[in-house]
Amino acid sequence: MNTELIEVETKAKTAVMNRTLIGQADDLALEHESFHTNYIVSGRIALYELLAKIYALSVKLDGAIDKAEQISIMRSVLADKYQIRTQENTPDLTVLVRYITRSDRRTAHGYARAIESARESGILPNNLVGFIEHHGGIERIRISGADHEGSADIEQEKIRLAKTYLAVKADSPFTSFDGPKEFEGIYSNSCAYEIVICSLGVGNKYHVIGKLPADPALEDLAIKHFSKHLCKNMDLARNEIAKMDRKNRELKRERASVSCEVKS
Repeated sequence: MNTELIEVETKAKTAVMNRTLIGQADDLALEHESFHTNYIVSGRIALYELLAKIYALSVKLDGAIDKAEQISIMRSVLADKYQIRTQENTPDLTVLVRYITRSDRRTAHGYARAIESARESGILPNNLVGFIEHHGGIERIRISGADHEGSADIEQEKIRLAKTYLAVKADSPFTSFDGPKEFEGIYSNSCAYEIVICSLGVGNKYHVIGKLPADPALEDLAIKHFSKHLCKNMDLARNEIAKMDRKNRELKRERASVSCEVKS
């Protein structure tokens, strides 16, 4: 056998071996694709669907008259049966998430953050899966939320200021009107406020055109968005709302004093 023939045979064997290795790699690639599709992707979607159900349940819980009692029961069961202790300042949503998933604090925080983020964005429970996918997954949303955790106290203060402002304005509203008969029955006993829809007409005139049935989730969302608008300048908001509140309290005391004098 000459040298040329040996070289040809060697190259042929090498080519066969290379094709075999590539074929094995292709088989493993298909196996990985199947694993990724059947377990990772479908498992992730299944988790998001579960979180959507937890989100829907949290909305019902927020509207429950005995919400505080139910949260208390969940805390007790978590501590007594699963040795999972929650702090007094643990948000109700996180308590619910831990009660259902029995997950650790970090995982529960991520789940709750994804739900809360969707809620803040006005996303309904049945659209949560798409929302989480669009934002890159639970961990991406959790990290994004962590970037702003330092401002959590400020956000809560804004909400408190907004509620104080709204309570003061309830005693001295911009305007008042009798609700039309179409509004009858569109109210909620569990909400402090009703939501009326207006359109803006010529000459900056507002036209009342509809009313939404209020619910706790919608009310919380509206107050949260209003607080961001109201408190763009925190120092100014603190001072002005404090003044409004003091003046309103003084007026109430004066009216109460006058009322007592009239009765006597």
